[in-house]
Amino acid sequence: MKVIEKVIQSNLPPTRSDVIWIDTSDPSNPVVKIYVNGKWEISQGGPGSVSVKSLTKEEYEALEEKDKDTLYIVKNEDESYNIYLGDTEIVNNESTVSDYDKSILDPGEDQYAYGVLIDFTQGKSSYDLTRIGNMDLHRTLPVQSQYKGCIWDLGSQEIVTYLNPQDWSLPTENKTAEEIDELLHDVTKSIRVETPKFYACSKVLATDGAGNTTMAKVMFSTQKLNPWYVEVPKMATDFREARIVDGEGPFSTLSNNAYGGYCTTKNTYDTGKEGLLHPITNIDRPTMRELAAMVNTYIFSYDAYKWIFYWAVVIEYATLFTAKPMIQELDENGFHQGCLGPGMTSIESYGAKYSDDSYIYNENYDIQDSFFLGANYFQSNASDEFPLRDIGVTNNWGNRTGENIVEYTRNGKTSHVHQNRYRGFEFPFGDIMMNLDGFLGYTFKDDNDMSIAEAYFTCSDPTKFKDELPSEYDANDFDKGWRLALWNDKLDNFHRDGYDEGAAKAMCIGNNGDLFATKWFVGQNYNFDKYFVNYNYPLDDNQNTTLQFGCSADYSAVRKVGLGAFLADGGVDYAYYGLGFRCFNIIEE
Repeated sequence: MKVIEKVIQSNLPPTRSDVIWIDTSDPSNPVVKIYVNGKWEISQGGPGSVSVKSLTKEEYEALEEKDKDTLYIVKNEDESYNIYLGDTEIVNNESTVSDYDKSILDPGEDQYAYGVLIDFTQGKSSYDLTRIGNMDLHRTLPVQSQYKGCIWDLGSQEIVTYLNPQDWSLPTENKTAEEIDELLHDVTKSIRVETPKFYACSKVLATDGAGNTTMAKVMFSTQKLNPWYVEVPKMATDFREARIVDGEGPFSTLSNNAYGGYCTTKNTYDTGKEGLLHPITNIDRPTMRELAAMVNTYIFSYDAYKWIFYWAVVIEYATLFTAKPMIQELDENGFHQGCLGPGMTSIESYGAKYSDDSYIYNENYDIQDSFFLGANYFQSNASDEFPLRDIGVTNNWGNRTGENIVEYTRNGKTSHVHQNRYRGFEFPFGDIMMNLDGFLGYTFKDDNDMSIAEAYFTCSDPTKFKDELPSEYDANDFDKGWRLALWNDKLDNFHRDGYDEGAAKAMCIGNNGDLFATKWFVGQNYNFDKYFVNYNYPLDDNQNTTLQFGCSADYSAVRKVGLGAFLADGGVDYAYYGLGFRCFNIIEE
Protein backbone atom coordinates (compact mmCIF):
# COMPACT_ATOMS: atom_id res chain seq x y z
CA MET A 1 0.00 0.00 0.00
CA LYS A 2 1.22 3.50 -0.77
CA VAL A 3 2.21 5.49 2.32
CA ILE A 4 -0.03 8.50 2.82
CA GLU A 5 1.77 11.61 4.03
CA LYS A 6 -1.05 13.99 3.23
CA VAL A 7 -4.21 14.37 1.20
CA ILE A 8 -4.33 17.48 -0.95
CA GLN A 9 -7.44 18.87 -2.61
CA SER A 10 -6.63 21.33 -5.40
CA ASN A 11 -7.11 22.05 -9.07
CA LEU A 12 -3.35 21.94 -9.78
CA PRO A 13 -0.94 19.00 -9.31
CA PRO A 14 0.81 18.98 -5.91
CA THR A 15 4.49 19.83 -5.73
CA ARG A 16 5.25 16.60 -3.86
CA SER A 17 4.61 12.99 -4.82
CA ASP A 18 4.16 11.30 -1.43
CA VAL A 19 0.53 12.41 -1.17
CA ILE A 20 -2.89 11.47 -2.43
CA TRP A 21 -4.31 14.16 -4.66
CA ILE A 22 -8.01 14.85 -4.98
CA ASP A 23 -8.10 16.64 -8.32
CA THR A 24 -10.82 19.30 -8.08
CA SER A 25 -10.23 20.85 -11.52
CA ASP A 26 -13.75 19.59 -12.29
CA PRO A 27 -15.60 20.57 -9.09
CA SER A 28 -18.59 18.45 -10.00
CA ASN A 29 -16.45 15.31 -10.27
CA PRO A 30 -13.37 15.30 -8.01
CA VAL A 31 -10.98 12.47 -8.88
CA VAL A 32 -8.50 10.72 -6.58
CA LYS A 33 -5.03 10.40 -8.09
CA ILE A 34 -1.71 8.93 -7.02
CA TYR A 35 1.80 9.53 -8.35
CA VAL A 36 2.98 6.51 -10.32
CA ASN A 37 5.97 6.22 -12.69
CA GLY A 38 6.55 9.96 -12.88
CA LYS A 39 2.98 11.09 -13.42
CA TRP A 40 -0.36 11.49 -11.69
CA GLU A 41 -2.83 8.69 -12.45
CA ILE A 42 -6.39 8.01 -11.36
CA SER A 43 -6.29 5.51 -8.51
CA GLN A 44 -8.06 2.27 -9.32
CA GLY A 45 -6.84 0.28 -6.35
CA GLY A 46 -4.56 -2.71 -6.57
CA PRO A 47 -0.92 -3.49 -5.65
CA GLY A 48 1.18 -0.48 -4.69
CA SER A 49 -1.88 1.72 -4.75
CA VAL A 50 -4.71 2.65 -2.45
CA SER A 51 -8.21 1.32 -2.68
CA VAL A 52 -10.59 4.24 -2.94
CA LYS A 53 -14.31 4.37 -2.31
CA SER A 54 -16.56 7.41 -2.64
CA LEU A 55 -19.52 7.27 -0.29
CA THR A 56 -22.12 9.52 1.17
CA LYS A 57 -21.91 10.20 4.87
CA GLU A 58 -24.84 7.87 5.49
CA GLU A 59 -23.25 5.07 3.46
CA TYR A 60 -19.96 5.40 5.30
CA GLU A 61 -21.57 5.39 8.72
CA ALA A 62 -23.60 2.33 7.74
CA LEU A 63 -20.48 0.25 7.07
CA GLU A 64 -20.09 -2.40 9.75
CA GLU A 65 -16.35 -2.70 9.13
CA LYS A 66 -14.01 -0.25 7.45
CA ASP A 67 -11.09 -1.62 5.48
CA LYS A 68 -7.91 -0.12 6.98
CA ASP A 69 -6.28 -0.13 3.51
CA THR A 70 -9.09 1.79 1.84
CA LEU A 71 -9.36 5.54 1.45
CA TYR A 72 -12.96 6.62 1.90
CA ILE A 73 -14.02 9.91 0.31
CA VAL A 74 -17.15 10.89 2.23
CA LYS A 75 -19.31 13.57 0.63
CA ASN A 76 -21.35 15.75 2.98
CA GLU A 77 -24.65 17.43 2.23
CA ASP A 78 -22.93 20.80 1.85
CA GLU A 79 -20.75 19.36 -0.97
CA SER A 80 -17.63 19.27 1.25
CA TYR A 81 -15.61 16.11 1.78
CA ASN A 82 -14.30 14.22 4.79
CA ILE A 83 -11.48 11.79 4.15
CA TYR A 84 -10.91 8.58 6.09
CA LEU A 85 -8.28 5.86 5.92
CA GLY A 86 -10.32 3.00 7.28
CA ASP A 87 -12.02 4.45 10.34
CA THR A 88 -9.35 7.13 10.91
CA GLU A 89 -10.20 10.61 9.69
CA ILE A 90 -7.38 12.40 7.89
CA VAL A 91 -7.74 15.88 9.29
CA ASN A 92 -4.66 17.56 7.87
CA ASN A 93 -6.10 18.20 4.43
CA GLU A 94 -6.47 21.71 3.12
CA SER A 95 -10.23 21.86 3.23
CA THR A 96 -10.37 21.45 7.01
CA VAL A 97 -7.70 23.88 8.23
CA SER A 98 -8.57 27.20 6.63
CA ASP A 99 -11.97 28.57 5.75
CA TYR A 100 -11.86 31.40 3.21
CA ASP A 101 -13.06 32.31 -0.25
CA LYS A 102 -10.39 30.75 -2.48
CA SER A 103 -11.35 33.05 -5.34
CA ILE A 104 -9.04 35.65 -3.76
CA LEU A 105 -6.08 33.50 -4.82
CA ASP A 106 -4.34 34.16 -8.10
CA PRO A 107 -3.41 31.22 -10.37
CA GLY A 108 -0.80 28.97 -8.79
CA GLU A 109 -1.08 30.41 -5.29
CA ASP A 110 -3.02 27.44 -3.95
CA GLN A 111 0.02 25.26 -4.69
CA TYR A 112 3.11 27.45 -4.79
CA ALA A 113 2.45 30.23 -2.25
CA TYR A 114 1.46 30.62 1.37
CA GLY A 115 0.34 33.67 3.29
CA VAL A 116 -2.37 35.35 5.32
CA LEU A 117 -5.68 37.07 4.68
CA ILE A 118 -6.14 40.32 6.60
CA ASP A 119 -9.88 40.99 6.75
CA PHE A 120 -11.38 43.96 8.59
CA THR A 121 -14.66 43.98 6.68
CA GLN A 122 -18.07 43.47 8.26
CA GLY A 123 -16.88 44.68 11.63
CA LYS A 124 -14.31 41.92 12.05
CA SER A 125 -11.85 42.74 14.80
CA SER A 126 -9.08 40.33 15.64
CA TYR A 127 -5.32 40.12 15.81
CA ASP A 128 -5.45 36.61 14.43
CA LEU A 129 -5.48 36.06 10.67
CA THR A 130 -6.56 33.37 8.22
CA ARG A 131 -3.91 31.21 6.58
CA ILE A 132 -4.34 31.02 2.84
CA GLY A 133 -2.59 29.32 -0.06
CA ASN A 134 -0.87 25.93 0.17
CA MET A 135 -1.38 24.58 3.70
CA ASP A 136 1.51 22.17 3.32
CA LEU A 137 3.82 25.15 2.76
CA HIS A 138 2.46 26.69 5.96
CA ARG A 139 3.83 23.62 7.73
CA THR A 140 7.22 23.48 6.01
CA LEU A 141 7.70 27.28 5.70
CA PRO A 142 10.17 27.09 2.77
CA VAL A 143 11.26 30.74 3.20
CA GLN A 144 11.56 31.04 6.98
CA SER A 145 13.10 27.58 7.38
CA GLN A 146 16.06 28.71 5.26
CA TYR A 147 17.19 31.41 7.74
CA LYS A 148 20.76 30.39 8.63
CA GLY A 149 23.20 31.76 11.18
CA CYS A 150 26.58 32.61 9.67
CA ILE A 151 29.80 34.56 10.10
CA TRP A 152 30.12 37.44 7.63
CA ASP A 153 33.55 38.78 6.68
CA LEU A 154 33.24 42.56 6.45
CA GLY A 155 36.40 42.82 4.35
CA SER A 156 35.78 40.22 1.67
CA GLN A 157 31.97 40.63 1.97
CA GLU A 158 31.26 36.93 2.03
CA ILE A 159 30.13 34.22 4.41
CA VAL A 160 33.06 32.54 6.15
CA THR A 161 31.06 29.69 7.64
CA TYR A 162 27.56 28.75 8.66
CA LEU A 163 26.89 28.20 12.35
CA ASN A 164 25.45 25.11 13.99
CA PRO A 165 21.67 25.37 13.49
CA GLN A 166 20.95 23.93 16.96
CA ASP A 167 23.36 26.06 18.99
CA TRP A 168 25.74 28.63 17.54
CA SER A 169 28.46 27.77 20.07
CA LEU A 170 28.66 24.15 18.92
CA PRO A 171 31.10 22.86 16.29
CA THR A 172 30.08 22.53 12.65
CA GLU A 173 31.13 20.11 9.93
CA ASN A 174 34.23 22.16 9.13
CA LYS A 175 34.90 24.15 12.33
CA THR A 176 35.71 23.09 15.88
CA ALA A 177 33.99 24.71 18.86
CA GLU A 178 37.21 26.66 19.56
CA GLU A 179 37.33 27.97 15.99
CA ILE A 180 33.65 28.97 16.14
CA ASP A 181 34.23 30.83 19.42
CA GLU A 182 37.14 32.72 17.85
CA LEU A 183 35.00 33.75 14.88
CA LEU A 184 32.14 34.87 17.15
CA HIS A 185 34.59 37.26 18.88
CA ASP A 186 36.45 38.44 15.76
CA VAL A 187 35.97 42.20 15.25
CA THR A 188 36.69 41.89 11.52
CA LYS A 189 33.61 39.69 11.25
CA SER A 190 29.92 40.11 12.01
CA ILE A 191 27.48 37.49 13.29
CA ARG A 192 24.57 37.41 10.88
CA VAL A 193 21.56 35.53 9.59
CA GLU A 194 21.44 34.61 5.91
CA THR A 195 17.93 34.83 4.49
CA PRO A 196 17.13 33.27 1.09
CA LYS A 197 15.97 34.94 -2.07
CA PHE A 198 12.22 34.64 -2.36
CA TYR A 199 9.19 36.40 -3.78
CA ALA A 200 6.59 38.30 -1.80
CA CYS A 201 3.20 39.67 -2.73
CA SER A 202 0.99 42.13 -0.91
CA LYS A 203 -2.31 42.80 -2.62
CA VAL A 204 -5.14 45.06 -1.48
CA LEU A 205 -8.48 43.31 -1.98
CA ALA A 206 -10.85 45.93 -0.56
CA THR A 207 -10.82 49.47 0.86
CA ASP A 208 -13.32 51.68 2.66
CA GLY A 209 -13.33 54.22 -0.18
CA ALA A 210 -11.06 56.59 1.74
CA GLY A 211 -7.82 54.79 1.02
CA ASN A 212 -7.85 52.65 4.16
CA THR A 213 -7.32 48.93 3.66
CA THR A 214 -10.16 46.68 4.82
CA MET A 215 -8.97 43.45 3.19
CA ALA A 216 -5.57 42.39 1.89
CA LYS A 217 -3.46 39.32 1.36
CA VAL A 218 0.27 38.91 1.90
CA MET A 219 1.96 35.91 0.29
CA PHE A 220 5.42 34.30 0.18
CA SER A 221 6.64 31.99 -2.60
CA THR A 222 9.90 30.59 -3.91
CA GLN A 223 8.64 31.41 -7.41
CA LYS A 224 7.58 34.62 -9.13
CA LEU A 225 3.99 33.63 -9.80
CA ASN A 226 2.84 36.91 -11.37
CA PRO A 227 3.86 40.57 -11.67
CA TRP A 228 2.49 41.30 -8.17
CA TYR A 229 5.35 39.29 -6.67
CA VAL A 230 8.47 41.31 -5.90
CA GLU A 231 11.88 39.73 -5.51
CA VAL A 232 13.35 39.86 -2.01
CA PRO A 233 17.09 39.25 -2.54
CA LYS A 234 19.30 36.96 -0.51
CA MET A 235 20.71 38.94 2.39
CA ALA A 236 23.03 38.65 5.38
CA THR A 237 21.67 40.72 8.28
CA ASP A 238 23.09 41.31 11.76
CA PHE A 239 21.51 38.91 14.21
CA ARG A 240 21.57 41.71 16.80
CA GLU A 241 21.89 45.49 16.89
CA ALA A 242 25.39 46.66 16.09
CA ARG A 243 28.29 47.77 18.29
CA ILE A 244 31.37 49.86 17.51
CA VAL A 245 35.11 49.12 17.45
CA ASP A 246 37.32 52.14 18.08
CA GLY A 247 34.86 54.39 16.30
CA GLU A 248 35.21 52.44 13.08
CA GLY A 249 32.26 50.55 11.77
CA PRO A 250 29.30 48.71 13.26
CA PHE A 251 29.79 45.04 14.11
CA SER A 252 27.55 42.37 15.52
CA THR A 253 30.19 40.51 17.54
CA LEU A 254 30.68 39.08 21.03
CA SER A 255 34.15 40.62 21.41
CA ASN A 256 35.01 42.81 24.39
CA ASN A 257 37.02 44.92 21.95
CA ALA A 258 33.76 46.40 20.70
CA TYR A 259 31.75 48.79 22.83
CA GLY A 260 28.06 49.53 23.11
CA GLY A 261 25.63 51.62 25.06
CA TYR A 262 25.91 55.37 25.19
CA CYS A 263 28.17 57.63 27.21
CA THR A 264 27.50 61.35 27.11
CA THR A 265 31.02 62.14 28.21
CA LYS A 266 33.06 59.66 26.22
CA ASN A 267 31.77 57.95 23.08
CA THR A 268 34.89 55.89 22.44
CA TYR A 269 36.12 52.45 23.44
CA ASP A 270 37.26 52.21 27.06
CA THR A 271 38.17 48.85 28.62
CA GLY A 272 37.20 50.17 32.02
CA LYS A 273 33.65 51.01 31.06
CA GLU A 274 30.55 48.93 31.67
CA GLY A 275 28.09 48.05 28.92
CA LEU A 276 30.60 46.76 26.39
CA LEU A 277 28.36 43.87 25.30
CA HIS A 278 25.32 46.07 24.68
CA PRO A 279 24.18 47.55 21.34
CA ILE A 280 25.41 51.02 20.47
CA THR A 281 22.69 53.68 20.71
CA ASN A 282 22.19 57.42 20.46
CA ILE A 283 23.97 57.80 17.12
CA ASP A 284 22.14 59.53 14.28
CA ARG A 285 21.49 57.85 10.97
CA PRO A 286 23.90 59.90 8.78
CA THR A 287 26.76 59.20 11.20
CA MET A 288 25.98 55.50 11.39
CA ARG A 289 25.76 55.30 7.61
CA GLU A 290 29.29 56.71 7.39
CA LEU A 291 30.53 54.24 10.00
CA ALA A 292 28.90 51.37 8.12
CA ALA A 293 30.57 52.44 4.87
CA MET A 294 33.97 52.06 6.57
CA VAL A 295 33.40 48.31 6.78
CA ASN A 296 31.50 47.83 3.50
CA THR A 297 28.06 47.39 4.99
CA TYR A 298 24.73 49.23 5.15
CA ILE A 299 22.07 50.17 7.70
CA PHE A 300 19.17 47.74 7.71
CA SER A 301 16.44 49.11 5.44
CA TYR A 302 12.70 49.50 5.78
CA ASP A 303 12.07 47.47 2.62
CA ALA A 304 14.12 44.56 3.98
CA TYR A 305 12.68 44.81 7.50
CA LYS A 306 9.07 44.56 6.44
CA TRP A 307 9.61 41.27 4.59
CA ILE A 308 12.21 39.23 6.50
CA PHE A 309 11.24 40.47 9.97
CA TYR A 310 7.63 41.56 10.12
CA TRP A 311 5.69 39.69 7.44
CA ALA A 312 7.76 36.52 7.94
CA VAL A 313 6.57 36.40 11.57
CA VAL A 314 2.97 37.36 10.73
CA ILE A 315 2.70 34.62 8.10
CA GLU A 316 4.34 31.97 10.27
CA TYR A 317 2.11 32.64 13.28
CA ALA A 318 -0.97 34.04 11.48
CA THR A 319 -1.31 36.97 13.86
CA LEU A 320 -0.60 40.71 13.91
CA PHE A 321 0.19 40.57 17.61
CA THR A 322 3.80 39.44 17.96
CA ALA A 323 3.74 39.66 21.77
CA LYS A 324 1.42 36.67 22.19
CA PRO A 325 3.11 34.11 24.47
CA MET A 326 5.61 31.79 22.85
CA ILE A 327 4.36 28.21 22.38
CA GLN A 328 6.85 25.64 21.15
CA GLU A 329 4.28 22.97 20.28
CA LEU A 330 2.52 22.99 16.91
CA ASP A 331 -1.25 23.07 16.83
CA GLU A 332 -3.37 20.10 15.76
CA ASN A 333 -2.91 21.01 12.09
CA GLY A 334 0.87 21.24 12.31
CA PHE A 335 0.97 25.06 12.33
CA HIS A 336 2.92 27.36 14.62
CA GLN A 337 0.84 28.98 17.34
CA GLY A 338 1.30 31.80 19.83
CA CYS A 339 4.07 34.15 18.73
CA LEU A 340 7.33 35.64 20.03
CA GLY A 341 6.22 36.85 23.46
CA PRO A 342 6.71 40.37 24.82
CA GLY A 343 10.50 40.16 25.03
CA MET A 344 12.14 42.74 27.27
CA THR A 345 8.80 44.42 27.92
CA SER A 346 8.05 41.55 30.31
CA ILE A 347 10.20 43.23 32.94
CA GLU A 348 8.12 44.89 35.61
CA SER A 349 8.55 48.56 36.40
CA TYR A 350 10.12 48.35 39.82
CA GLY A 351 10.59 44.72 40.79
CA ALA A 352 9.43 41.13 40.92
CA LYS A 353 6.09 41.16 39.16
CA TYR A 354 7.00 38.12 37.04
CA SER A 355 8.75 36.03 39.70
CA ASP A 356 6.78 32.95 38.61
CA ASP A 357 8.00 33.34 35.02
CA SER A 358 4.45 33.89 33.80
CA TYR A 359 2.81 36.48 31.62
CA ILE A 360 -0.15 38.52 32.77
CA TYR A 361 -2.69 39.17 30.03
CA ASN A 362 -6.27 40.26 29.86
CA GLU A 363 -8.74 38.82 27.38
CA ASN A 364 -7.52 41.11 24.60
CA TYR A 365 -3.89 40.05 25.01
CA ASP A 366 -2.98 43.51 26.33
CA ILE A 367 -0.20 43.20 28.88
CA GLN A 368 -1.69 44.42 32.15
CA ASP A 369 1.12 46.61 33.30
CA SER A 370 3.03 49.72 32.32
CA PHE A 371 6.80 49.67 32.06
CA PHE A 372 9.19 52.27 33.30
CA LEU A 373 12.08 53.55 31.21
CA GLY A 374 14.58 52.75 33.95
CA ALA A 375 13.50 49.10 33.94
CA ASN A 376 15.10 48.45 30.57
CA TYR A 377 18.17 50.66 30.93
CA PHE A 378 21.00 50.58 33.42
CA GLN A 379 22.36 53.95 34.42
CA SER A 380 25.79 53.39 35.91
CA ASN A 381 26.20 57.09 36.65
CA ALA A 382 24.78 60.38 35.44
CA SER A 383 26.53 60.14 32.08
CA ASP A 384 26.39 56.46 31.09
CA GLU A 385 23.22 54.74 29.89
CA PHE A 386 22.85 51.53 27.94
CA PRO A 387 20.31 48.76 27.24
CA LEU A 388 19.89 46.19 29.97
CA ARG A 389 20.77 42.90 28.26
CA ASP A 390 23.91 41.63 26.57
CA ILE A 391 24.39 40.53 22.98
CA GLY A 392 24.19 36.80 22.28
CA VAL A 393 22.06 35.81 25.29
CA THR A 394 19.90 33.51 23.12
CA ASN A 395 22.61 31.94 20.95
CA ASN A 396 21.82 28.56 22.51
CA TRP A 397 18.71 28.50 20.25
CA GLY A 398 20.82 28.59 17.07
CA ASN A 399 18.62 29.04 14.00
CA ARG A 400 15.54 28.15 16.00
CA THR A 401 12.88 30.26 17.68
CA GLY A 402 12.80 30.32 21.47
CA GLU A 403 13.23 32.37 24.61
CA ASN A 404 15.35 32.30 27.75
CA ILE A 405 14.17 33.43 31.16
CA VAL A 406 16.88 35.70 32.55
CA GLU A 407 16.93 37.00 36.11
CA TYR A 408 17.77 40.64 36.79
CA THR A 409 17.98 42.33 40.17
CA ARG A 410 17.39 46.06 40.58
CA ASN A 411 17.16 47.93 43.86
CA GLY A 412 17.10 44.67 45.74
CA LYS A 413 14.18 43.22 43.76
CA THR A 414 14.31 40.44 41.20
CA SER A 415 12.55 40.28 37.83
CA HIS A 416 12.47 37.39 35.39
CA VAL A 417 12.68 38.66 31.83
CA HIS A 418 11.71 36.78 28.66
CA GLN A 419 14.52 37.27 26.13
CA ASN A 420 13.39 36.03 22.73
CA ARG A 421 14.81 34.91 19.40
CA TYR A 422 13.26 34.38 15.98
CA ARG A 423 15.05 31.94 13.67
CA GLY A 424 18.48 33.28 14.62
CA PHE A 425 17.49 36.93 15.03
CA GLU A 426 17.86 38.05 18.63
CA PHE A 427 15.15 40.41 19.91
CA PRO A 428 13.37 41.18 16.61
CA PHE A 429 10.58 42.80 18.68
CA GLY A 430 10.09 43.85 22.28
CA ASP A 431 13.43 45.60 22.77
CA ILE A 432 15.08 48.84 21.66
CA MET A 433 13.74 50.44 18.51
CA MET A 434 15.51 50.12 15.15
CA ASN A 435 16.45 53.15 13.08
CA LEU A 436 15.84 52.09 9.47
CA ASP A 437 17.42 53.43 6.30
CA GLY A 438 15.96 53.67 2.81
CA PHE A 439 13.10 55.75 4.20
CA LEU A 440 12.20 59.42 4.13
CA GLY A 441 9.02 60.98 5.46
CA TYR A 442 7.79 64.48 4.72
CA THR A 443 4.76 66.57 5.70
CA PHE A 444 3.52 69.22 3.30
CA LYS A 445 1.92 72.28 4.90
CA ASP A 446 0.03 75.28 3.58
CA ASP A 447 0.77 78.95 4.23
CA ASN A 448 -1.11 78.75 7.53
CA ASP A 449 1.12 75.92 8.77
CA MET A 450 -1.68 73.40 8.37
CA SER A 451 -0.84 69.89 7.22
CA ILE A 452 -2.27 69.24 3.78
CA ALA A 453 -0.52 65.98 2.87
CA GLU A 454 2.08 63.54 4.07
CA ALA A 455 4.33 61.33 1.98
CA TYR A 456 6.55 58.34 2.64
CA PHE A 457 9.40 57.51 0.28
CA THR A 458 11.36 54.24 0.35
CA CYS A 459 14.33 52.73 -1.46
CA SER A 460 15.50 49.11 -1.62
CA ASP A 461 18.96 49.75 -3.09
CA PRO A 462 21.36 50.39 -0.18
CA THR A 463 23.90 52.10 -2.41
CA LYS A 464 21.35 54.88 -2.99
CA PHE A 465 20.25 55.61 0.58
CA LYS A 466 20.31 59.30 1.46
CA ASP A 467 18.72 61.91 3.70
CA GLU A 468 17.15 64.27 1.20
CA LEU A 469 13.96 63.95 -0.82
CA PRO A 470 14.34 62.59 -4.35
CA SER A 471 14.37 65.40 -6.87
CA GLU A 472 11.26 64.18 -8.70
CA TYR A 473 9.12 63.21 -5.73
CA ASP A 474 5.84 63.57 -7.64
CA ALA A 475 6.79 61.14 -10.43
CA ASN A 476 6.28 57.40 -10.60
CA ASP A 477 9.92 56.63 -11.35
CA PHE A 478 11.91 58.44 -8.71
CA ASP A 479 15.43 59.70 -8.79
CA LYS A 480 18.01 57.03 -7.95
CA GLY A 481 15.66 54.16 -7.21
CA TRP A 482 13.32 55.78 -4.70
CA ARG A 483 9.57 55.23 -4.80
CA LEU A 484 6.56 56.95 -3.30
CA ALA A 485 5.13 54.39 -0.88
CA LEU A 486 2.24 56.50 0.42
CA TRP A 487 0.71 59.86 -0.41
CA ASN A 488 -2.00 60.85 2.04
CA ASP A 489 -3.81 64.09 1.28
CA LYS A 490 -7.11 63.41 3.08
CA LEU A 491 -7.42 66.23 5.58
CA ASP A 492 -9.86 64.37 7.81
CA ASN A 493 -7.16 61.79 8.48
CA PHE A 494 -5.03 64.32 10.32
CA HIS A 495 -5.40 65.34 13.94
CA ARG A 496 -3.33 68.45 14.36
CA ASP A 497 -4.41 70.26 17.50
CA GLY A 498 -0.80 70.99 18.21
CA TYR A 499 1.12 67.74 17.97
CA ASP A 500 -0.98 64.60 18.31
CA GLU A 501 -0.21 60.91 18.43
CA GLY A 502 -2.23 57.79 19.06
CA ALA A 503 -3.05 54.19 18.36
CA ALA A 504 -3.65 53.33 14.71
CA LYS A 505 -7.30 52.94 13.75
CA ALA A 506 -6.89 52.62 9.98
CA MET A 507 -4.00 51.43 7.87
CA CYS A 508 -2.78 51.45 4.32
CA ILE A 509 -1.38 47.98 3.66
CA GLY A 510 -0.05 48.71 0.22
CA ASN A 511 0.74 46.50 -2.74
CA ASN A 512 4.41 46.52 -1.75
CA GLY A 513 3.88 45.18 1.75
CA ASP A 514 3.91 48.67 3.25
CA LEU A 515 2.49 49.40 6.70
CA PHE A 516 1.33 52.96 7.20
CA ALA A 517 -1.25 54.33 9.60
CA THR A 518 -3.71 56.65 7.88
CA LYS A 519 -5.87 57.43 10.93
CA TRP A 520 -5.22 57.14 14.61
CA PHE A 521 -6.95 57.48 17.93
CA VAL A 522 -5.78 60.65 19.66
CA GLY A 523 -5.12 60.90 23.38
CA GLN A 524 -5.29 57.16 24.08
CA ASN A 525 -1.71 56.63 25.07
CA TYR A 526 -2.17 53.17 26.55
CA ASN A 527 -4.86 51.76 24.31
CA PHE A 528 -4.38 50.46 20.84
CA ASP A 529 -6.75 49.21 18.22
CA LYS A 530 -7.34 45.46 18.00
CA TYR A 531 -6.76 45.52 14.28
CA PHE A 532 -3.24 46.79 14.13
CA VAL A 533 -1.61 46.82 17.56
CA ASN A 534 0.26 49.86 16.36
CA TYR A 535 1.17 53.17 17.94
CA ASN A 536 1.72 56.05 15.56
CA TYR A 537 3.75 59.22 15.82
CA PRO A 538 2.78 61.06 12.63
CA LEU A 539 4.90 63.31 10.53
CA ASP A 540 4.86 66.90 11.68
CA ASP A 541 7.33 69.56 10.61
CA ASN A 542 8.45 70.37 7.10
CA GLN A 543 11.58 68.25 7.38
CA ASN A 544 12.96 64.99 6.10
CA THR A 545 12.41 62.32 8.74
CA THR A 546 13.89 58.95 9.59
CA LEU A 547 11.88 55.89 10.63
CA GLN A 548 11.95 54.08 13.96
CA PHE A 549 10.19 50.77 13.73
CA GLY A 550 9.66 47.68 15.83
CA CYS A 551 8.61 47.26 19.44
CA SER A 552 10.14 49.42 22.10
CA ALA A 553 10.78 48.26 25.64
CA ASP A 554 11.12 51.79 26.96
CA TYR A 555 8.66 53.85 28.99
CA SER A 556 5.04 52.68 29.03
CA ALA A 557 5.87 50.40 26.13
CA VAL A 558 2.70 48.35 26.28
CA ARG A 559 1.36 50.65 23.60
CA LYS A 560 4.19 49.69 21.27
CA VAL A 561 4.10 45.90 21.54
CA GLY A 562 2.81 43.80 18.65
CA LEU A 563 3.03 45.38 15.23
CA GLY A 564 5.00 48.03 17.05
CA ALA A 565 5.37 51.73 16.81
CA PHE A 566 5.75 53.56 13.52
CA LEU A 567 7.70 56.63 14.58
CA ALA A 568 8.29 58.97 11.66
CA ASP A 569 8.40 62.19 13.65
CA GLY A 570 12.17 62.52 14.12
CA GLY A 571 14.45 64.26 11.67
CA VAL A 572 17.12 62.25 9.86
CA ASP A 573 19.64 63.26 12.52
CA TYR A 574 17.44 62.10 15.40
CA ALA A 575 19.08 59.89 18.03
CA TYR A 576 18.47 58.69 21.58
CA TYR A 577 19.65 55.93 23.88
CA GLY A 578 16.73 53.61 23.07
CA LEU A 579 17.41 53.63 19.31
CA GLY A 580 19.91 51.31 17.64
CA PHE A 581 20.83 49.86 14.24
CA ARG A 582 21.28 46.54 12.51
CA CYS A 583 23.40 46.28 9.39
CA PHE A 584 23.09 44.10 6.31
CA ASN A 585 24.43 43.28 2.87
CA ILE A 586 22.65 41.98 -0.21
CA ILE A 587 24.26 38.76 -1.47
CA GLU A 588 24.58 38.84 -5.23
CA GLU A 589 23.80 35.53 -6.95
